[in-house]
This record gives sequence, structure tokens and C-alpha cells, in this order.
Amino acid sequence: MYLMGANPNNDAPHRPESGSVTPDRHGLPFANWLIASKVIPVNQPAFLISRQALGLMLAACVVKTVTLLEAPGGYGKSTLLAQWRDRLLARGHTVGWLFLDEDDNSPTILLTYIVYALTKGGLPVSDRLRQLIETLPDLSPKAALGMLLNIIADANDKVLLILDDFEVLDDAAIASVIAPLIRLAPANFHLLIASRARPRLAQAQLHAQGRLQEIRPAQLRFTSAEIEEIFHGRLSKPDIQRVEDLTQGWPVALQLLRSWLNQDPARLPGITAMSGLTEEIIEYLSDQVLRAFPEQVRTLLMETAVMLHLSDQDIREVCGPSADWSVLLNCEPLRPFLLPHEGSDGIYRLHPILKEFLLLELARAAPARKAELHDKAARWYAQTGRLLPAIRQADQAGDRELEAQIIEAAGGVQIWLRHGLAISQSVSRLLSQDLLDRCPRLALLRALVLLKEGRMADARALFHRVRETTADFTRDRDGGDATALRSDALMVEATLQVNDCRAVSDTYLAYYEKILGDAYRESEFYAGHVKTLLCLSCHQRGHFEKARRYGLEALAHYSREQVWHGVVFVHLHLGVIAFAQGKPAAAAASYLEAKTVTQQYFSSDRSKPLLIHPLVAELHYERNELTVARHHVASVLGRLQTMEAWMDIYASACLTAASLAFVDKGPESALGIIAKAQQDADNRGLSGLMTFLRAAEMLFLTRAGLVERATKIAQATDWRLDAYLGAAESDTTWREQELVFLARASLALRAGRPQEAVAELGRIAPVLQKSGNVRATARLNTMRSLALQASGDEDAAVELIAEVLSQCRETGYVRIFHEERDGCAALLRHFIRRAPMTEPFKSVKTYAAALLKELSETHRPPSPRQLTPRELDVLRQLGEGYQDKMIGRILNMTENTVKYHLKSIYAKLRVSSRTEAVREAQRRGLR
Repeated sequence: MYLMGANPNNDAPHRPESGSVTPDRHGLPFANWLIASKVIPVNQPAFLISRQALGLMLAACVVKTVTLLEAPGGYGKSTLLAQWRDRLLARGHTVGWLFLDEDDNSPTILLTYIVYALTKGGLPVSDRLRQLIETLPDLSPKAALGMLLNIIADANDKVLLILDDFEVLDDAAIASVIAPLIRLAPANFHLLIASRARPRLAQAQLHAQGRLQEIRPAQLRFTSAEIEEIFHGRLSKPDIQRVEDLTQGWPVALQLLRSWLNQDPARLPGITAMSGLTEEIIEYLSDQVLRAFPEQVRTLLMETAVMLHLSDQDIREVCGPSADWSVLLNCEPLRPFLLPHEGSDGIYRLHPILKEFLLLELARAAPARKAELHDKAARWYAQTGRLLPAIRQADQAGDRELEAQIIEAAGGVQIWLRHGLAISQSVSRLLSQDLLDRCPRLALLRALVLLKEGRMADARALFHRVRETTADFTRDRDGGDATALRSDALMVEATLQVNDCRAVSDTYLAYYEKILGDAYRESEFYAGHVKTLLCLSCHQRGHFEKARRYGLEALAHYSREQVWHGVVFVHLHLGVIAFAQGKPAAAAASYLEAKTVTQQYFSSDRSKPLLIHPLVAELHYERNELTVARHHVASVLGRLQTMEAWMDIYASACLTAASLAFVDKGPESALGIIAKAQQDADNRGLSGLMTFLRAAEMLFLTRAGLVERATKIAQATDWRLDAYLGAAESDTTWREQELVFLARASLALRAGRPQEAVAELGRIAPVLQKSGNVRATARLNTMRSLALQASGDEDAAVELIAEVLSQCRETGYVRIFHEERDGCAALLRHFIRRAPMTEPFKSVKTYAAALLKELSETHRPPSPRQLTPRELDVLRQLGEGYQDKMIGRILNMTENTVKYHLKSIYAKLRVSSRTEAVREAQRRGLR
């Protein structure tokens, strides 16, 4: 067994974490997982020369949007860019440097490093930059890029970004970050790229626009004059010509040759006798470099090539206790090939080309020893908490059994709760089909990752396949752990059920606890998971106080075990409970806690903010704080279908977005959102969400006056009303319960059947009151008051609306009054006239009058000269100085649509030019 630490994605030797957000010297709150060495070029050797011919191309870098250096390894791309960086910095420009690696294929990680690199490169510190850094984890790539490009555009000087090792980026990362960065780049921004492979950057289009400079291998090769300078004039002209012919000016070959000669100047005459192709020359020179070292150095150097980084402790653990790290450090000829790991004293990495050669030599000379070293590295990395490097080392050792052991020892599906989705996805990608077939616990981890990525059908199919091959999860692989297999299976099964948007029943929960047995009672981790499941099941079925107790217990278990992923989820559940109970301040505090923990421990995980935003939007919407609600919904809409979620997330996101669309754009827009959600739910197999969505569709049709269409939905749907009225084993949720009764009451009212609404709502009222669901009670009792008034029972209507108003005065949950404005305005006027001037009615009447005034002001018809929200968006971009085409790109509209909005803006502001429009908007305070 190999114990895993809390640093699963760190390739450097294990170091204890000291906090997750560390302000830099400007006080900017960058996360401490950012690696400083990625934004600083490697120290260059002292014998570098100044390449004047390529220096002329530097001038074009500050004119062209993109400069692309494309060549194989060893052509000096990084060295050249480092020299250019120094010159550009000396001129006072902002120059960010970023070494890319595979982890940067996450758009959030990539954007975070880009901002970090530019800040370290001199980007002026401002409030807007600070805001961008603080909100990066919550922003979509498009929004983050928009903020960044506006900050760059406001800079007073050139801003350049250098991206090295660009070939590691996949097409998705390029499409979501790099391509729009280039497409929308302001005039003062320039991108310099070094890549071993030809990237997909629409080079033909950039060339046609005059925005691209390309530097290819032929231009990077050293000339005769430069070769002479490299060797400080020690070579004769025939020797220079011979070296040029053999190396073809390849910089790394010249570097190796120079090192070879420096070790022994007596070798100089041998240059003229060298022959062969470039590849053979490099191999020959590398072999000569190695042979010049003592045997001890040569052997140790070859063995260290298997390692990611070199440090005294790592070398002793992997290569053996007698391995002497100082031998390498004190070997002068090796110095150019030992690259320091920035920010970590005593840690180095080998030059990649030398490392590659050494690995080939080790595989040829001692394949068994190479496998042994990879095996030792895997075990050591696993022991020190470097999960992903450990798995890769086991794979290179060819030891599938060790790979399985490392992942299973790390917790199997627990990796998700302990380390989050990003690490789980990375582990899943490393799993071969052979491992998935042989190791059911690893297949369950893959199923969980599929589920978290929103691929419910694939996840469910894999889960059932594992169930079949393991005799209902009772038989693990040889040497496995059947108890751990059952526990993993239960976790995946419960998550599948929750993500299907159905409440977990008491029967299943009892079965769940029974199967876990002593593991549940003895393990903080499993205790936290069970209590979380109990919390979720109880609050979804309306048992809020019971759910709250379970949630607090789960929070304590997870906190003691430092399972921060679980802590985030529990805070979200506690927030939903408080929201339903009419405690908006407590709900907001829980959501803020979830956000804080996410930023602290999962700043690169873009999925978690998507879980928080809908719930925050729902809270603000219910309190009629629509501007804030719109902001949070805009961060989520259209992205939930690519990730996992559960009933509360889907329901809050969909219903809040559709409700806002109904207000802003009309019923067809709201119905379009519902239709899209129905299609997504059907595609993903979310059958538990369909009744909720049909009720939402019926509600918006009714409010739009489309009673006939709404009636058809009502008649075609089995609403299971008895299940909503308190059956303990029902898998329905309070959200579905509330919306179904709300939609049916709304339809009955508008269809002229108020007594029907009174009767149905009268049946559900005691159920809601008993559960303590203040939010649902207020909404449905408002509808019942309207139905009572329409039925002629005005006294009952006045008495009931007084209760509702008393609740709303405490909670601020007034949105139902705006949704049913016409009826509620009449009801409020009637209440103010009829209610006695004695308590409790007197104070409530004052609140009713204020609410009635709010309804009148909020829904006053807009002035014919008032700018629409979209026109204000165009006006803001106009103020940034963008032309029509760029405004269209930023706002995702055609150029003709931009011109249409500009024409309307001119007419409403009574101006005739862009400048006048901006000036008039500033005068009126419209921006």
C-alpha cells in the first residue's frame, strides 16, 4: 500500500503546503499553486552570443500581432526569446514569459498563468487587474479574456506575451483561449510563440491580414560568422565550414560540440575527421560528453534521467542511498545541462535533449535497471503525494499492477472527493483499457469521472458493466479489496442516483449504511460521505432541520479529514436549506463559504463555481435583486450540460434563467431555455428532471396567456399529486412539488377555475408548513390568496395574504408578487383597504403599501428614449474605442446588428457621431 499525500499534481519534490492564496509584492492575491519558474526563462549560459540577423526580426515583434518560432528541439527558440525578452524589458515594455505544460490545457489554468506571467512581466497593477485575479476561477474563458484584453488596451505601452513549449497545448485549449486572444488582441498586444510542431492558429488568415511573422528552422540555424563567434576564433575557416556542413547550424549540436572541446582542447584537430548525418553527430557528441565524465558521474547521470526533477533526497530514494548528488553538482562540464528549478533551492532538471538521449542510452544499455528505477520513482512519488507523476512512472516501468496499487491506495473514487475533478480526470486519462478491464475499482473511478463530465448514459453503462463482472460488486480482482470495491460502488451508485435528480429514499439510505458497516463508523471520510448523502436526501424531501443536523455533522467529518471537496458540497446543501427556510443571510453565508473553500483549494477547477452561481442567482432573484441574479446566471447558462450537477443546481439554474429571460426578452425566450433544458435532460438520461421542466413550461405558457397550450401539457402529464402530499418514500423533491402546484394553480386561475386552485393549494399548505419551507409556503400561499379573492372569499384572502406579507417582510422573498403583478397589485390594494388598523395587520399594511409602490415603479412602461440593455452594451464598447467589427466579436453579434444598435443609440441620444454618443452617455451617466 502506498499512502498518498495532499499534493497530487506537483511534479517537484514533496513540500508541505502553507496556504493557497499568497499575495505577491504588489498585494495581488495569486494562488500559491502557481509555479514561479514557469514565468521566468531559464538562466542562460554565459557564452551566449548576440544574433544580430535575428535581432532585426525583433522590430517586427512589436508590429505584428503574432510572432511564431517553429522548429524542432535544440534550435535555440527559448534562448532567442529570452534574449529578446531582456531587450524588450530594457525598453520599458511589459513582457510576460510562460513555459507551457500539459496541465495548461485547462483553460482556467492557462488563463491564470497568462495573467500571472503578464503581471510578473510588468503589467500595471490596477483595481481592474485585481478584480480579474480574484474572479478568474468563476469566469468563463470568454469573460476572462474580455477583461484581460481591456486591461491590456488601457496600458500605456506595448504588452508582449511569450509562450514557450506551445506544442503541448491541445486544439481545445487553443480554440478557447489562444485563438480569441489573437483575434481580439488590441493594437498594443503582441504574442510570441515557440513551438516544436506547427500549431493551428489560422496562419493563412493572419498572413493575409499582415498580422503574422514566422521564423522557421532555416532562420534559426547559426551562420558561419556566428559559429566562429561561438568558438571564440579557435577554429580555422576550413574547420568552421566543416562544422557548419556537419551540424547544419543546429544550435544544440554546436552547444554540445563547444562543451566537448572545452573539456579537452586537444580534441580540436579531430573535428576535421568527423563525418556522418546530423543525428549521428549529436549522438556522437553526447557520447563523447558522457565519456569525458568519471564513471560514477556518467552512471548516476544516466540513472537520474528517469526522474522529473533532481534533488538530493529524490536521487537517494530512487537511485540508492549511496548516490551522491554533489558529484553531479560539482561537475563543471555538466553545468550547462542542469537547469535550476526556480523558487526551489537545490532542485534542478536536466536539459530535455540530454535527458532524452540519456533515457535512450539507459534503455539500450540497462533496460532492466531502467524499469527498476521507474518502479522506485513511482513508489517514492506515491509515498510523497505526487499522484500523477507516480502513475506515469509506473506506466514507464511497464508495471500495470503497480499503477493499480497506487491509484487504489490513493482511494479509488475517493480521489474525486479528496483532490477534485481536475485530478480525477487526469488520473482517468492515464488508465489503459487493460487496467479498466482488470481492475473494477479503476473502472468505477472512470465511471465517476464520466458522470462528473455530464456523460450520464456512459457512466451508467460502465457502472452496470462493472456490476455484472464483479457479481454485484462482491468480487474484486486478484489481490484486490472486495470491501473497498463495495464502498466505491456505493459512492458511485449514490452519486448516479443524486445526479439523476431524484431524492434518495430512506430505504436506500438504510441499505447504504448497512453495506458500509464499520467503515462508515470508523472512517471520517465515509462518515462525511454518508452524512452528506443523508443531508441531501432529507433536505430535498423537505426534512430541513434533520438535513441541517446531518450537514453540520458531515462538515465536521470532512474538515477533520481535510476533504475540502466534500466541504464545498456540504456548504452548498446548508445554503439551500437556509434558503428554503427563509434565512437569506445564512444562505448567502454558506454559499460564500463554498466559494472561499473553492478559491483556496480548487482554484483551477472550473466546475465548482458553476455549482455555486445558480444557487446565488436564485437567492437574489427571489429577493428581486435582478441585476445581481443576471450576473450569476450569465456565468452558468449553456455550460451545465458539460458537467455534473443535481436537482438543486439544475432547477435553480434553469428556472432562474428562464424567469429572467421572461422579464427581459419575453415568453418565447423563456420557453426556449426550458426547451433546451428538456432536450439536454433527455440526451443525458435525467429522467428525474423532466416533470419539473414540464411544470416550468406550463407555468410560463400560462403567464404568457397561452392557456390552451398549457392545458395540453397539464392533461398529458401524470403529476403524481399524492406523492407530493407527504409520502415518506417518495423520490420527489420539494422543488418539483412547489413548481407543480404553482403551475397548476396559475393555470386554474387563468382558466377561470379559482376554486380548483384553492382546493389543491389547501391540500399542500399543511405539508409545506410542517416542513418549514418558508419560501415555498410564501409563493403558494400568495397564489392561494389570489384564488380565494377570485372565488369571492375576500376575508380569507386578506387573512392569508397578511401571513404571507409578514413572512416576506422578514425574508425579502417578494419575487412572486412581481411575477403575478396584476393580481397581486389588486390584492394588495384590497388588503390595504380592508385590513383593520390593529396589530398584526397595522405594521403589515405599511409593508404592503411599500411593496405596492415597488410594483408600480418597477413595472412602469419604459421611456421611449431609454436605451435597451443591448444598446448599453454596445455603448460601453464604443467608449473603449472599438470599431463595429470588434464590438460584434466581443458581444457575439453581426456587424450589421452593431450598426443597427448604433443607429438607434444616435436617435435616442440625439447625436450624429460615435464621439458625441460617448460624450452624451457620460453626461447622462449611462456608462
